[in-house]
Amino acid sequence: MSANENVSWLLMATSGIQNYIFGSNRLRLALAGSSIVSRLFDSDLAKILKELGLDLHQDKLDAGSFEKGYIGGGNALLLFKDEDKASAFIRKFSRFCLETYPGLQVLYAADRAKPDAAGEDFREIMANLFSRLDQQKALKLRTRPTIFGFNDTCRFGGGAASHLSSEALLPASSGTPIDHPTYLKLKDYHQSREVIPPPEGFEYPTELDKMGQSQGDSWIAVVHADGNGLGQHIADADSLNQLRELSQAFSTLVCKAFEGMVEKLRAQRRLWSEELDLEEDILPLRPVILGGDDATWICEYRLGLLSAAEFMNAFKTQSNGKFTACAGITICKTSYPFFRAYHMAEVLCTNAKKHFRQTNNTPAFDFHVIRGHESSDIQAVRKQQQMNSQGISLTQRPLSLEDWKKHQLFLTRHKSRNRGWFQEMRNAVHLTDAEQKSQRRNWKIRNEDIESDELWGIRQNLLHSGKSTPFLDSYEIRELTIQSMLEEYSVE
Repeated sequence: MSANENVSWLLMATSGIQNYIFGSNRLRLALAGSSIVSRLFDSDLAKILKELGLDLHQDKLDAGSFEKGYIGGGNALLLFKDEDKASAFIRKFSRFCLETYPGLQVLYAADRAKPDAAGEDFREIMANLFSRLDQQKALKLRTRPTIFGFNDTCRFGGGAASHLSSEALLPASSGTPIDHPTYLKLKDYHQSREVIPPPEGFEYPTELDKMGQSQGDSWIAVVHADGNGLGQHIADADSLNQLRELSQAFSTLVCKAFEGMVEKLRAQRRLWSEELDLEEDILPLRPVILGGDDATWICEYRLGLLSAAEFMNAFKTQSNGKFTACAGITICKTSYPFFRAYHMAEVLCTNAKKHFRQTNNTPAFDFHVIRGHESSDIQAVRKQQQMNSQGISLTQRPLSLEDWKKHQLFLTRHKSRNRGWFQEMRNAVHLTDAEQKSQRRNWKIRNEDIESDELWGIRQNLLHSGKSTPFLDSYEIRELTIQSMLEEYSVE
């Protein structure tokens, strides 16, 4: 065909995947949802194209009537020589999704343009396609089965119950009414594969309460990490080939960083196995989403900060310093609504990214402990809970990796101090300046004064720098980590 002839550019995206994956507190439902989303634009897409006589792996339009543009970050770009063929594909793929994965929404944006567009022309095409997708996302259209008054309601998916769960589908909940989307997810769970298999000799936990929590201390960490500026690199691509290369590179980078983090965790087994209540071959961590430029995993709460810092470090190392990532960590009860915990982790990650942009591109992470049904407005929560009577901020979060090193050093220097001393320190940050000076005099008399004023520029004989104090963060980091691991999880 002539390079001057226009072809159909079709950009697809999934919508509402957070609710699709995290809508229930059953881990296997989240894992099944994640597995479905990850293969939708892979094997499922290949299957539908094959039924139309097309090959997903065709990457040259000149050799046929179809070309794969790129797949990554929850998007798929396809090029069709024939507009009618593109319309037939949309109808067939939409029906497949509605019937096979009810509740998962797929959006489409199409345009006619030259197949060899490059430079500014290519960027303009992609900007228009993404703009049309954004307009559709703003409508927030959803397809769900109708619920009638005489239907029982599924307590996992919220829809009209149409099946009864079995012991094989949902252990410990046999006979529970479930809706059709939940039934299909549970069936899919037994066929799904891990994107990143666990290290040899280990398995990932299959339930949220099997992460190593002690009885009566059932807390988890939900970690969401996202690459910095990777979306802009995609937007700046000036050809299909460059877009493909970037997409593949980012996806590989996320997987390698996660593998590096898991390998570090495996190597430190002697440290965490003494602290956690786990079966011998189970890791205290489970990946949920891996792909594009982000990753989400769940772990025992004392591994949340450690694993996030290690992932960020591995992300930077694997890219030879070219790319970095930020992270958000929600610490919550195992029974806390999964969707809210994930949403909070996303908000915290966004907070860390703002810090990244404001501090000369320094990677950072933010974390928050949810002790009740708090607002998702993290700034409002901190303004209310984490400011003392003198207007001193009681937190310096988000924390850069440099800040993390300082807290590691501080806690290592004071590791011989008992928990009571750290509780005194936590309480002292709420005191007035005069009361803080008195507290520090008492510590000096007992030879227990703080030995790290120089790390944060603390004012003499006080516990703050004039604007904020790091010591509440240090206290929480100590409470939210395994101390023996904290000393060994150094970052570059």
